[in-house]
Order: sequence, then structure tokens, then C-alpha cells
Amino acid sequence: AQNVPVEGYGFRFQETSDGVTPNGNLDVAIQQPNVIPYIQLDDVPGGLEYGKQYLVSVQHRVRVRANGSISEFWSDFQAECVIGLQADIPLTQLQDAYCNSPSGDMYLEDQVQAVPVFGASAYRFTFTGPGGTFQEVEPNYSVYLYDVGPFGGPGLQYNSAVYNVTVESFVNGVWSAPGPICTVAMASEPENTEVQNPYCGGTYNYPDPNYILAEYVYGATGYEWEWTPTSGQTTGIQTTMTNGISLAFHTTDLDLSEGGSWDVRVRALAEGQNGSFSSVCPINITAVGPIAPPSDDVSDIKVIDGSDIVAEIYPNPSNGEQVAINLSELTDENQKIVIEVVDFTGKVVYTEQLANKGSNANFIVDFDNKLAKGMYFVNMYVNDQMLVEKLTVE
Repeated sequence: AQNVPVEGYGFRFQETSDGVTPNGNLDVAIQQPNVIPYIQLDDVPGGLEYGKQYLVSVQHRVRVRANGSISEFWSDFQAECVIGLQADIPLTQLQDAYCNSPSGDMYLEDQVQAVPVFGASAYRFTFTGPGGTFQEVEPNYSVYLYDVGPFGGPGLQYNSAVYNVTVESFVNGVWSAPGPICTVAMASEPENTEVQNPYCGGTYNYPDPNYILAEYVYGATGYEWEWTPTSGQTTGIQTTMTNGISLAFHTTDLDLSEGGSWDVRVRALAEGQNGSFSSVCPINITAVGPIAPPSDDVSDIKVIDGSDIVAEIYPNPSNGEQVAINLSELTDENQKIVIEVVDFTGKVVYTEQLANKGSNANFIVDFDNKLAKGMYFVNMYVNDQMLVEKLTVE
């Protein structure tokens, strides 16, 4: 006799009302392509339901070699056993790694994750604390904190704010009850930023339309720049605020007309809370004209609000290799356009500078390295204005 090893398993699920005979509502079989002798219930095609009973039977596969050929055979399904799923949707909550986080632990670019619930198609996260109560519904069991807020975030505050968080799951058209409360403690101040490294050590003409960029900080409502002269200028230390991450020399209220060398630092501002200043970035200025004319406010890059300019990114969601960007209703005859893609950690993963004429701009962005799955921000600087769009990579 030959001992033939088992090479695979099959499972059959039949819904039953009496625990004895199938009722015809669900009858599905799935054959595992490997030798794993079990199956996760949420992998059953057609979907099992809470409060229902199922007859479960198993078959196995063998592989026989004879006369130089290999044949495979599946056994019949064997004796049935009855399993039942609990009637109520199980409660969920934040996973232990995120529940009752230490004080000062969380930034807006962080995410929290709930315990997955079998059969759930959505999760509702409720945050209660400083600023009010915020709810965010997600198709999976995680949520990024920068998405939480009355208008898609940010509603959460820094300054060591503590929030009570509950989670509900959505199964077969019904929301579960909220699970146990967990606390999430925000950091005391926004994440640190830096002047982006490619700009440090550079030499720029002033007040020509040049600019430098800071690293993006999620939830930041402004950036404060500190310029300290290091080559004998008489103007002393100067500071200025910008709405976005770009400081443009031709519209700033800084007086850089003496030129020379400067040590530049930057920090982020979020909901009135200042971050810490960055490390020093040396910048060299060559004065080629008088002081730049003051802009209409203290911001040199203004987030477009109520403008007629329309930005479209497609496909969105993307596969992370390429997207097309269309800008329309541009008002300036000539535009200097900067495209910047920022990942969920605040890291700039792609930048490109373009020149355009006319009221429309169309271009293809080929990412140098395929973007990983997740959420990104696409910052588009059009002369002295900024647009922000979200990009999802699946």
C-alpha cells in the first residue's frame, strides 16, 4: 500500500434554519489552493451573517503519481457539523497599540486602528474632547488623524489635548453599538518642520521671483520664518509668516535688500500652537534691486479660496505610477507652476517646476518611483497662490 499525503482542503457552507437541513439561502464551497487545514470565516464567498447557523463539511485533495504522470483527486464532502455566529455584532475598539496612548504621543499625520470585525464594510470613529465631538467614517479599520474634523479635518488640537475615542462597525446594513472608550493624547505642539534641504546653501537674487520651501506639516495653518544675518547686515533678525510652505522673495515683507548671508529657521503653527524652530539653513542673497513691494497680506503664498481656478487630478485613485493634472481658469498670462507631492508622514516625495502661458495648463506627472498605497497631498503653486488636492493611491 502507498501512503498518499493530503495536498489540499475544501470547505462547504450551507445555511440552515433547524441545524439539520439546508434552507437554500446560502450554499457555497471553497477549495484551498494549499495544505492549510482551516479557513477564515470572512473569506467565505457570499458572506456569512451574524445570528445564522451553517452546516459545514470538509473534503481533501490527494495527488498520485503513476506511470510517469500525476493525477489529482478530491474526496467527497464528509460528515457535516453545525456552527452558529453570535446574534449581535461584536463590539470593537482601538487596538491596544493606540488605546490610552501616552501623553504627547500623537501627531495629525499619525493613524489609529480599530480591532477588525468580521463582515464589517465600514467603521465609524468618534473623537470627543477639546473642540467638540468629531466623527469620521472609513471603509477600513484605520483613520488618519488629519482626516478628523468638521470639514474633513483637522478638528483635533495639539497642546497635549486628550480625546475619548469609540468605534462602531457597519455589518449587513446595521451599525454596532460603540465599543469601550480609549483615550488618545495629542502632542504638546505641531510636528517639527525644516527648510527643505535642496534650498540650503543656495544663492538667490532678491527681489527676483525665487522661493524656498519648508517641509509640509499636517494641520499647519501657517509657517513662521526667522532670518538671522551672519555677514554684518544692519537689519538684524527678521521674522515673517506664510500660509503655505513656500516663502517667495518677490512678495515677502522681509527686507533682504542688503543681501549677504543668513541663517534661516522655520516652524509650523497649528490652531494657534507654535512648533519648535528647525535647524539652521544657510541662505545667500544677492541684492539686485530695491526692497520687494509689500503683498496684500503677510502671506507670500496664499491658499486659493473662492478663486475661479479649477484643479483636476486623474485618475484619482491612481496606481501610483502616473497622473494627469489639469489647471483651468488661470488669470495670469504667464505662470510659474510648482507641483509638490507629500506623503502621510509629511515627506516630499515628488517635486517638479513648470512654465505655462494661457488660461489652461495640462501636464502628465510621471513619478520617479512608484508611490506606495495611501493618501497624499498634491500642492500646486501657481505664481504666488497655492492649491491643495488629495491623491489616493490604491
